[in-house]
Amino acid sequence: MKQDKDYRCESCGVKFTFEDVKLYNFFRSTKTCFDCYVKGKRQAHRAWCFGKLNRVNSAGKIIRWGYDAEKHVECREECPDKEVCPLFVTRTNLKTGKRYTRISRARRKVRDEDNT
Repeated sequence: MKQDKDYRCESCGVKFTFEDVKLYNFFRSTKTCFDCYVKGKRQAHRAWCFGKLNRVNSAGKIIRWGYDAEKHVECREECPDKEVCPLFVTRTNLKTGKRYTRISRARRKVRDEDNT
């Protein structure tokens, strides 16, 4: 594979390089950039379930589907973002209490490796 090939985000049209792929600024599998995914995560559940957890009511019934590959067939089989979505699902660090995403850790790891 040529590493100097340009990639274009299908959502916003911005061009990216292989270096951007390494830094998780662009996802080749979905041809979508990190910024477009961040915008999608900020949208309401009914607009796009990407990067969100299930929303449940007080009775424990799911009222809005988010990422749930075990129970939700569309996440597991049909969703074009099924490989990227889990990276954006927000978690809380038990030691520090700070919120982070798995993708932000991966980006920091790649950046730290490049600096050493």
